Amino acid sequence: MKNEIALKVYEVNYDFIVKNYLSPTLWEKTWTLFVYKDIVLTLNIDHICVKPRKICFAVRIRQDEYSTYTNIWYSVDESNFKILKKQINGAIENLMTNLEKNQIYKEQGYKDIEKARSNERETLEDIAKEFLDENGVTNEDIRDAYIDRYVDKNEKTWTYLSNYVDGRHYRSMPDMWLVYYKATENNEKYQSLLNILSNELNFYELLKDIRESISIFNDDEIDSDKYNEYVSDMKDCLESI
Repeated sequence: MKNEIALKVYEVNYDFIVKNYLSPTLWEKTWTLFVYKDIVLTLNIDHICVKPRKICFAVRIRQDEYSTYTNIWYSVDESNFKILKKQINGAIENLMTNLEKNQIYKEQGYKDIEKARSNERETLEDIAKEFLDENGVTNEDIRDAYIDRYVDKNEKTWTYLSNYVDGRHYRSMPDMWLVYYKATENNEKYQSLLNILSNELNFYELLKDIRESISIFNDDEIDSDKYNEYVSDMKDCLESI
């Protein structure tokens, strides 16, 4: 097909690694698992537990300056290569998700919500401080505990941040996921992802709702009536001392 994704699958000889895991020459070796553009995933022996005969592998992902890894354990006596491959694939997906989140955190949409969250928390802190002042509470430990509890319990923008990240999952770096699922012949997830990407309406409706909700904390387009209504509602949530 003209638009078929170009793939290169890297095969790792796990049988050879396990049989020779005590060889120092393998301790310095790195195996490539998956490469797409500047995204590289690798595997190496991280350390060995001799008595229980377990190998700890490190699965690492790199893209430009970004790099992180996770460990998986293989029992020489109890595990098998099918389990190991499943563990490695799971580690790869977790690392790709972390890489994707790192990208999402840089998006303007995320930064806008993060700024709104900062403004909301500041507003809630002011409400709590005013309430404590009116009630003559001066003990700093009591004030700090009350303010922290009140803000954490009543802030709403944290949910918007979480919803934004969930909504951008796969959509932020779709080609990476498509190539990976194609390379690993995971047709079920590949087709599921195509269905998700074909329905952009759900995400844009979510984004529209989020932007409308955080607009009262936007310094450039604040609606005084809505803001005052929000403050009034939040004052009703103050707990007696």
